[in-house]
Amino acid sequence: MKEIFPDMYSEAAVWTDLGMIMGLEEDVKEHVLHKIRHTAKKYAHTMINVEPADKDALVPSSEQRSDVAEMAGAPPFLDDSAVEARLPWRPLVDAVERSLADYSRRDGSVQQPVRSSFFLPPGSGWFGSMSAFSKSADIIATKLVTSFPENVNLPKIQSTILVHSPADGSLLALMSGECITARRTAAASVAATRHLAARSSVLAILGSGVQARSHAEAFLEASDGVQEVRLWGRNRAAAGELVGSLSQQYPAVRFVHSESTQLCVAGADVINTTTASPEPILFDSWLPDKGVHINAVGGKVPHKTELEPALLQRAAVYTDSREGAASEVGPVRVPVRAEVGELVSGAATADKEKITVFLSFGMAVEDAVAARLVWSGYQSSGDH
Repeated sequence: MKEIFPDMYSEAAVWTDLGMIMGLEEDVKEHVLHKIRHTAKKYAHTMINVEPADKDALVPSSEQRSDVAEMAGAPPFLDDSAVEARLPWRPLVDAVERSLADYSRRDGSVQQPVRSSFFLPPGSGWFGSMSAFSKSADIIATKLVTSFPENVNLPKIQSTILVHSPADGSLLALMSGECITARRTAAASVAATRHLAARSSVLAILGSGVQARSHAEAFLEASDGVQEVRLWGRNRAAAGELVGSLSQQYPAVRFVHSESTQLCVAGADVINTTTASPEPILFDSWLPDKGVHINAVGGKVPHKTELEPALLQRAAVYTDSREGAASEVGPVRVPVRAEVGELVSGAATADKEKITVFLSFGMAVEDAVAARLVWSGYQSSGDH
C-alpha cells in the first residue's frame, strides 16, 4: 500500500505510528481509528488520480482497491481475475446442479422471479435484471446484464453482480459478472449432460466466442470421458485460434477445427450451440433418431433460434425453468418434458430413446451459488 498510495500512507502513518492501536485506551483508540477511516475514505475516491512516487508503479489491483474501499466502509469490488481465481470448475458444476434441484422443488428454498428485460431502440442492445435468493447457499444475488451482439471492442455481454446478506440485507460485495455468467452457463450444460446424455466422448461446439471456450473448459475439467472436441465458428480465424489455444491447454485431448457445422456435429455425442445466430444453424436431417444430446445455449436474445423448429419438435426437450421457457422461447412452442432440476432430484426421468435437448435460458440462482463460491473464497483468502 505504501508504494502504491504514498500520500495516503504517509498521512495515515502519522496516526498509526502513535503506538499499537489495539493497545491504546478506548477513547484514544476510537479517535485513531476514526482518523484512519477518514483518511482511507478520502483517498478511496481519488486513488486513481494519485500520482505514484514511482512512475513505473503498477496500477492498483482489484484486491488493493477492495482493501481501501473496505477501510472506507464500502463493499469490495471483485473483477474478473479475482472472480476466476475463486471459481473452480468442478465445485461450480456441483453447486449449479444442486441449485437446479433446489429451484425445481418449489419449496421456498429458492426465491427467483422471472427476470425483467427490455430491448434498447433501435434493437441494438438488450438489458436484463435477474435476482435470486438461495437458502442452501445463504445468499441473495442480483445481476444487471446487457447484451450488445454488435460490440467489437467491448464484450458482447457485460454484467455486474450485487451480493447481499439474507441475514440483514447488507450489501456484501460487487462482482464483475462476465466470468460468472460464462462459467455458470457452461456449468449448467455439464450438469444437464450428466442426466441427459447417453455418453459424452465426442463433444461438438458451434461457436468460437466466450461460451465456446467456457463449454470446452467446463466439460474437460468437470466431465469425465471426453476424448475429442470439435469446434466450428462462423469466424474461421477466431475458431482456429480457439482450437490452437485449447490444444495447448489440454494436450491429451484431440481437437478438430471443423469446416462446416454439419461435419462438426456428425457422430458427436454432445452438441453445444453457443452462437448469437438469429437463424437456425443445426438441422433435424443431420442427426440420428437418438443417442445425441444438445445443449442449446445461444441464439438471438431472448429467443432460441439456433435449432431448426423441426428438430425441437421431435426431440425430448428439457429446460432450467418452465417459467423462463414460457416467457422467452419465442414463437416456436415446444413441449417441455421436465426441468433439469427434476431430473437431478429424481422427480422426473430422461427419455434417452430420443434426441435430448437442454434449452438453457440461465437463472439467477445459478449466479447466486457461483457468487457464493467466489465470496467464500474471498473471505477465506485473507486478501481482504
